[in-house]
Amino acid sequence: MDVTVQFGKIHRWGLYEPSDIQYIYYDDGTEYWRKGVRGGAYVIDHALTLGGFEGDENINWENVWSIE
Repeated sequence: MDVTVQFGKIHRWGLYEPSDIQYIYYDDGTEYWRKGVRGGAYVIDHALTLGGFEGDENINWENVWSIE
């Protein structure tokens, strides 16, 4: 599976984000995802609609994984 990174940086250990970016947005060729830190938890979210992350949780996007 190919992953397109929309912003962020890649180094030899994987993807990391600069401190001034809350989320890293990416797609797997068919769906849109983001990962980052929200409320002190590391999260991975999935867009459900074309409006995606601009909309409301559980309507336009959903959290699929988080850990504190």
